[in-house]
Amino acid sequence: VLAAVIKAGAAREHEILAEIRDAVFSFIRKMEPKRVMDTMLVSRVRILYIRSLLARSPELQSIK
Repeated sequence: VLAAVIKAGAAREHEILAEIRDAVFSFIRKMEPKRVMDTMLVSRVRILYIRSLLARSPELQSIK
């Protein structure tokens, strides 16, 4: 999902990520305890998502 969002273009990336944020984190929380979910993948998705938000949000730039 995140790869598709990134392909959509940097101009809309932050807006799209904001729209799907709840769904992404809900999915991660549901899948995390299951054995089929790779914990490294979960961590990487979270990191990628947070980095994308930081890169696109002027108000969050100071957190870097």
